[in-house]
Amino acid sequence: MAADLLVTGIGVLACMGEGAGPQSGSPQGDLGLVENAAFTVKDGLVAAAGPRAVVEAGAGEVRETVDVQGATVLPGW
Repeated sequence: MAADLLVTGIGVLACMGEGAGPQSGSPQGDLGLVENAAFTVKDGLVAAAGPRAVVEAGAGEVRETVDVQGATVLPGW
């Protein structure tokens, strides 16, 4: 997969748990935190997110890389 953007160097990535849509009950507390993470974007959409080594290994050719130098990243979707 060729990615348009690779965001790497994420200290903590909040993946917001499993499943799509709003969470209710105890799943609301599962932020799906991933330390030392990365994510890729392809055609304006998040294509992959997770542990840095896994995401980078599957990223293929990348047009742009941004290193956020240990920042915490929260989803905006």
